[in-house]
Amino acid sequence: MEPLKIRRVGVDELGLYAEVPESFMCESVFRVEPIDGGLRGFAFNEENVEPHIKWDEQDEKDGSKGWPRKYKLEDWGIFIAFRGSTPVGGIAIGADAPGGLRSPFEPGDTAVVWDIRVRPEERRHGVASALFWRGVEWARGEGHRRLKLEVTSANVPMCRFCVKTGCELAAVHRLGYETTKSPDEAMLIWYYELRPTEADPT
Repeated sequence: MEPLKIRRVGVDELGLYAEVPESFMCESVFRVEPIDGGLRGFAFNEENVEPHIKWDEQDEKDGSKGWPRKYKLEDWGIFIAFRGSTPVGGIAIGADAPGGLRSPFEPGDTAVVWDIRVRPEERRHGVASALFWRGVEWARGEGHRRLKLEVTSANVPMCRFCVKTGCELAAVHRLGYETTKSPDEAMLIWYYELRPTEADPT
């Protein structure tokens, strides 16, 4: 297997980024249930479901190729992982004004992991971790204090990835996708605090 190489790309290379599928196989979901009306937190019960392919509904029309029409990409950190000349993974981290990528209640030094994807055959080979830590390095260098990740409760592998990398679950919005095609899923908001480099897990 060829070594993994990660480099930052510009808008002109979003076509390469789009070569990596954003879909994932959903085999189980977290059913999020409040305990004592939510006063004692929430229970996360993993439930097996009929395996099916899911993708990011917010970008389902034209995917990452449509980002330039929607977002100010000049301030984003977009990275692609390659094996040889083949793109095998990508991460996009953005910073935007309140009401855009982040909520109006979040400080301006919060960056958002808008997208992270890995080719199915490359999963469980450390590609996502390598991309995440490269993104952490970039965000820290840009002066950001925190990374935010929004994950659906139907993406169990990504939730486990967040825990593995040291992210903390900060908010649970059980009705966060009520107006989408997936009204039964919960919106989970995770944060990674950008501590000094030596404090990052390995």
